[in-house]
Formats: sequence, C-alpha cells, structure tokens
Amino acid sequence: MKKLKFIYLLIFSLFVLIGCADKNKDINVSVSKKPDAQEVLSLDTNADIFQWNDIIYKTNIDWINELQLTENLKVGKIEANSSNAAEFKNGTANKLSVGTEIFTVKERNDVLMVKDRGELKFYYLFAEG
Repeated sequence: MKKLKFIYLLIFSLFVLIGCADKNKDINVSVSKKPDAQEVLSLDTNADIFQWNDIIYKTNIDWINELQLTENLKVGKIEANSSNAAEFKNGTANKLSVGTEIFTVKERNDVLMVKDRGELKFYYLFAEG
C-alpha cells in the first residue's frame, strides 16, 4: 500500500513539474569562438603571436617556458609577417621571421615550437577570448 501511494505521489509530482514548465521560454546557448589576431593584439599590443590551422599561438607564457619540451615533427613555416591583425591568415606572424620553421612538441598537443634567429620559443594555443 505504501508503494502504491509513493507511485501516485511521484506521478502527481511529475505532472505538476511538466505543467509548470514554460514551453515558450527561449533557450540561450552561448557558443564561444576562437580568438583571432585582432582580439589577442587588442588585449596585449606587444604579444608575440602567429596563426596556424586557424588558431592563434602566443609565446612568453611563463609556465610554458618552465616546461621541459622536446622537438617532434615539423608542421610548416611562417609564410608572412604583419603587424596588421586584419591581414592574419595561417602562417602569418607579427614578430617571427618569414621562413621560421614550426614544430610540434612530444609532450603536449597545445604547444608549438619555433627556432627563430637562433632562439628557441614555445607558443601556446590561445583559446580564451
């Protein structure tokens, strides 16, 4: 008998909850987009960045520079240099030399490595906008 009362109470509660739902309420879904060069440079005008696979990578990040990272596969090179964020496309950098080779690192998939003018630099995928 107690089980039957419990089941009736549960069914009644479900009807009340369904009946009180606002069916015309708009659902807002927030979709974040990857930051572009314009956004990154507006946050930090001195940022050292490049774009690769439609993603901005940024260097001079302290905790990345403290990691022990090793060169893996060459994925490409810097094709253009521009200080104008509107001109950025894959292979464009604002501070790296044209022809600088880009490598993955063995330890992380969100870091790319370059050797520019004898200096080793690690670039972190810039995902926050």
